[in-house]
Amino acid sequence: MNPNPNHSRFGGSSAHRWMHCPYSAGKDRVYIEDKSGAAAKRGTSIHRNAEKVSKGGVSKLGSKNLNIVKDYLSFLDELYHGPTPRLEFTAHAKSVHDEAFGTFDYVDYYMQILTIVDLKTGVEVVPAFQNEQLMFGAVAVEDELGITASEYRLYIWQNGQSRVWIPEQDEIASARSKMREAAGNADCSLPVLGPWCHRCKVKECPAEKKIADDMKGLVNW
Repeated sequence: MNPNPNHSRFGGSSAHRWMHCPYSAGKDRVYIEDKSGAAAKRGTSIHRNAEKVSKGGVSKLGSKNLNIVKDYLSFLDELYHGPTPRLEFTAHAKSVHDEAFGTFDYVDYYMQILTIVDLKTGVEVVPAFQNEQLMFGAVAVEDELGITASEYRLYIWQNGQSRVWIPEQDEIASARSKMREAAGNADCSLPVLGPWCHRCKVKECPAEKKIADDMKGLVNW
């Protein structure tokens, strides 16, 4: 059983960060309070309504967002899938860490083909190729279902467009190893600066503080 069912230090949505900077997922880190803006709340609402409508429920979304839900569900219907596709499926990546888990928008495993779809609602284009969140999804779903896929079809669906990445088995195996190593080092590693720092919620990162102090020194020189 996961020791912390309400939060994953090693989740899919933050995999792009903690895989490169394990420090950011350390258990003793202090995080900035999450105050989700309107865009995040809209995304959450669309996800919840997609699941609701897929089960025959009635959505109260406005026409624009409801059309997004309908288009997304139509895309899922067109995918070649088996008898038990899953929406909003929670999977625990036990091979990575006890606290590694996430919820995935669409998951299907049939004829040894693992299909995962990540629904994005923002305006910034999210690529599917080498997407760490999708990699994490593949690893977590394999662990949760006790399977080893022979083929992966990993999708980003965003604003009516789909992008797919079909990685090789060794790419997912390599990602699993990197995730396991990163999770194992999270409590004893130093911060690593990079593009993954964008929107990082760690409060008072020592690496960023050092850069700020160095800049002050240059200004005062």
